Amino acid sequence: MNDPTTPAGPAPGGALGGTAVNEALATLPDWRYRLGALVTAYAFDTSAAAVSFIADAGALAEEQNHHPDLDWRYNTVFLTVSSHDAGGEVTAKDTAYAEAASAAAARAGGRGRTAPAHHRGASGGYGRPVSDCRILDPGPRVPAGR
Repeated sequence: MNDPTTPAGPAPGGALGGTAVNEALATLPDWRYRLGALVTAYAFDTSAAAVSFIADAGALAEEQNHHPDLDWRYNTVFLTVSSHDAGGEVTAKDTAYAEAASAAAARAGGRGRTAPAHHRGASGGYGRPVSDCRILDPGPRVPAGR
């Protein structure tokens, strides 16, 4: 559920407000908001397929000049995107990268899966809407209430 008090558009510095992040996540089923970033994990049939996706993710990063944090564990690739130039918050660059990475993962046979709790911070609230991010992120890096 979206928080109607959260701005729909970009906040100062280009960071998206909670409503805008939730709207973007509605079109990115494999991605979640966690601790000021978008996160996902893709499982592949083989380690070689995962490495091939990593090459594609890197090519996208160069093409968009926006580079994710990436972690590779055998046949699973974990991605985290946020914008350093917006204080480590989610911006339109992150949602664009997430959309392109999702398409690349699908072409490579990746299956979206829930990232484990250690990925971008332990949180029992993984996958909750951004309007409830006080549970996700006790620090000041939450988009709700800007």
